[in-house]
Amino acid sequence: MTTWKDRIENIELSITTGDGKVWKPLWKKSEREVNYNIASFEAIEIEGSYAERKKKKGDKFPIILFFTGEDCVDKAREFEISARDRRSWIFKHPYYDTIKVQPAKLKFDYSEHNVVKITGILWETIAYKFPRENLPPAKLVSKSVEELYNEVVLSFVEEVDPPPAANIIPSKAFINLLKNTLEKLAELKDDIANVKELVRSASSAAQNMIQNVTNYIESVINLIIFPLLIVQNIRSKIDAMIEAANNLKDIFISIPEAIPTYYEAQATSLLGSLCNLVVDAEYRDSIEVFYAIDSTTDLYDGVRLIYDDIGYLQNPEVALQLDVVINLTIANLYEIAFTAKQQRIIVLGEDSNLIVLAHKYYGVGDDNMTEFIEQNNIKGGEYLQLKKGREIIYFV
Repeated sequence: MTTWKDRIENIELSITTGDGKVWKPLWKKSEREVNYNIASFEAIEIEGSYAERKKKKGDKFPIILFFTGEDCVDKAREFEISARDRRSWIFKHPYYDTIKVQPAKLKFDYSEHNVVKITGILWETIAYKFPRENLPPAKLVSKSVEELYNEVVLSFVEEVDPPPAANIIPSKAFINLLKNTLEKLAELKDDIANVKELVRSASSAAQNMIQNVTNYIESVINLIIFPLLIVQNIRSKIDAMIEAANNLKDIFISIPEAIPTYYEAQATSLLGSLCNLVVDAEYRDSIEVFYAIDSTTDLYDGVRLIYDDIGYLQNPEVALQLDVVINLTIANLYEIAFTAKQQRIIVLGEDSNLIVLAHKYYGVGDDNMTEFIEQNNIKGGEYLQLKKGREIIYFV
């Protein structure tokens, strides 16, 4: 049996960066976060849930590394340059053996003498992306979401036609709250006008849903997918979708009669729209992509938890197609994350100025200077001098 002492004495921690260079820093603290893909199944007449564990997800490894000695600054800076290579790392650890990883975030602290401290998170990655298709990720997800919308309309019409008149008031209330959310996103006059027109159409369809339930659900879906068309940053769009989902829950789950079917149709449409949104977005860095991953999975899990709480059995065709969309989206987001720019944080070891640092980490040019100032929130006296110990953010 190999003991932990044997591993420490006989296996040296090493990192082979994407450029092929091998690094052997000192290390401290070993943690490994293990997650699994879980599918849960419920039946109305049976108490509890059946949870089926699928394949393991990629693990997360928080790291604390050190370069020490008289040449610690030079070593750390060389490692920092190697870490800019976007290819995956080979991470050999006394406890975890050899793993292929990507750094999601790294922070270099040069503020202490004789030691440079590096902290961050490594994500385990596989050698190929999924799904292995010729179509771009956004096209694959868009195609699956379109099929999801079709299933939503078919199942909704089957189950609620004709709908109870009691559902008109909460349906119009949700549309009004959705209007307020989308107007916060819309900055251009054309976008604001389009929101008003879609809201008018959806409100009219809600008022007349008893005569034409298909028109109602199609009008709501058109309103839900509108954030795809608005020029806004991805985080604002994601937050707007989450706000809409919370409004939907507050309105529909609080009213008893036939409401779960309305909630399912619109919550599913929101999730489908969110998936289209996050896969087709332009990301500044991998941190933004991981925010999209967490937001999508959290919203999906939250919706399913609501079904559990109210004892609602989802439409099987809709549930299956939604599961396909979510898994396809998350798989492609991980691929985007590992090819997106990665955030780096430098803690200054000495006083400096924004011109030197902007040229060093962002490159020469007025646009790069402006980006450096915005990303690092440079204000006041920092235009003249940036003090030792100040954190500087840049992306590779």
